[in-house]
Amino acid sequence: MIDGLRARSPEVFAALQRIPPPRVARVPLPWAILTAAGAAFFVGAMLTIFFAVALRIFGAYPAGWASGLVTAASVGTAIGIASVAGGRVALFAYAGWIVVERFVTLTFQLRFCATVFPAPSSCSFFGTLTTLFPYVLGGLLGYGLIRWLRVVDGEPNHLLEIAGALALPEALAFTFFRVLFGSPTDLEAALTQLLVALVAGVACGVLLRRRITDPARQWRLLAIVGVVVLGVWLLVALPAFAEQIGVGGRVAVGLVGIVAVIFPFVELGVAATILYMAEARRLTATAT
Repeated sequence: MIDGLRARSPEVFAALQRIPPPRVARVPLPWAILTAAGAAFFVGAMLTIFFAVALRIFGAYPAGWASGLVTAASVGTAIGIASVAGGRVALFAYAGWIVVERFVTLTFQLRFCATVFPAPSSCSFFGTLTTLFPYVLGGLLGYGLIRWLRVVDGEPNHLLEIAGALALPEALAFTFFRVLFGSPTDLEAALTQLLVALVAGVACGVLLRRRITDPARQWRLLAIVGVVVLGVWLLVALPAFAEQIGVGGRVAVGLVGIVAVIFPFVELGVAATILYMAEARRLTATAT
């Protein structure tokens, strides 16, 4: 199929071949996993922002197909980066995590479907298979990225690692609490979100302290990640929260909605607090 497309559009493939491939540093397994998670975070966030702006112009946001493309691109990016940065072990480790996360999510979905009658179309066999399509597409994209990306020697992928330290603990914690609570109450779900934000913020702040010695660079990298996080919040979470207010002349927002709005500020605030306290201790030690 690829050869047929190449024969029909040789100019397009020639232009694509002239694009320099991104370069990724080879790092140990833990950092490779974080690098993959961070790359997936940036790709997913950028596409989410793009679709949130573009589709709102036509009044078509949110759209299921757009969410599927975001998922496929994120999965493909993570698989490709994991393989190039950490080798086959990192590739299988990240792919294994995706399988576990999907299994937990599908189990939760089947439990929900068993309690609903009539069941929505997403609970059908075809609907369940449809939810897996973005991951299959992501796997194919990841295979292409593995062949395209290049390994370089030099400085580690610090920005991607920092973003991964924020994104991966979120995903792990949400999956863990989904297994733990199953169908949580509104209070349990809100407290879970707060705890996840704290865990992600601590992980990000601690990694910044351990991986980067220059305080100015620590703040600079945190600011870059924070801009992306708040961009998604501004264009996705905040409008969703605003739509819930004033329904029927009343405020129709629960604890989960409120926590979802403050979530990015909690995790970024925790990471910033860790950096601030470390810098304060350093200045105090220098003064004495």
